Amino acid sequence: MQQKMQDFIILEWIYLPSDYFEETVAISRNNYQVTIQDGKVEAKLELLQYEHDPSLKDIIEDTLNHRFRGMQLLTHREYQLSYAGRYRVHPDGHRDVFITVPTAKLKVSPSLADIVITHKDGTFYDSRKERIEKKANLANLAEKHGPRDSIARSLLESYHESIRDPDNELVHLYEICDILAKGFNNKTKACSALALSESRWRTLSRLANNKPIKQGRHRGKFLGILRDATEAELKKARDIAQTFIIAYLQYLDKQSS
Repeated sequence: MQQKMQDFIILEWIYLPSDYFEETVAISRNNYQVTIQDGKVEAKLELLQYEHDPSLKDIIEDTLNHRFRGMQLLTHREYQLSYAGRYRVHPDGHRDVFITVPTAKLKVSPSLADIVITHKDGTFYDSRKERIEKKANLANLAEKHGPRDSIARSLLESYHESIRDPDNELVHLYEICDILAKGFNNKTKACSALALSESRWRTLSRLANNKPIKQGRHRGKFLGILRDATEAELKKARDIAQTFIIAYLQYLDKQSS
């Protein structure tokens, strides 16, 4: 007897910037498949499965957000993921559209320029290839551990907020130190477990707590002499925070292997 063909549900999101993922991403899970490309995410799952567990939409959306936040550690760019639609695909190919929602706009920051260097021996260095590989690795780690581990979730959320709320950027970046210190009981244990530099921890602490910087934590102590953080100071703080989060994600991955 010929097996009856299944109807499918397609969940669809629109994201900005549309070049956030520089190459097509195809993800296959036990009960759904996801494609990310050119500003659109499509998740395909069987109709009966979706009807049996409608919470799959929220689960998929949560993992997508963590994938974006993993990428964000390298891009330092804000993103927007808007739930755009849901439709049913019949075996003959025609579609029933259930939900279509217009997307909002996002101010898009410029992406990084690519560098290709050819050496005398004929080998070459491609910054785009290296960047895509790093972004994919971090996206995978964040998607794998963010939804399941409360510390990873909080770390990624704080970094995300540092981008969304630049007036308090150093406040959010220092939250990363607080989260790790609490998670490992204190700073020393966190640095030991994750092989972090205590010197870099102190540097981030000074920037966030001890300088008369408008984006810092203790602005009330420096009334009348507050200034904006320099780009060099912000870059240093971001680099330290990124390193700490990546170290924790890698630590989780080793623990789970």
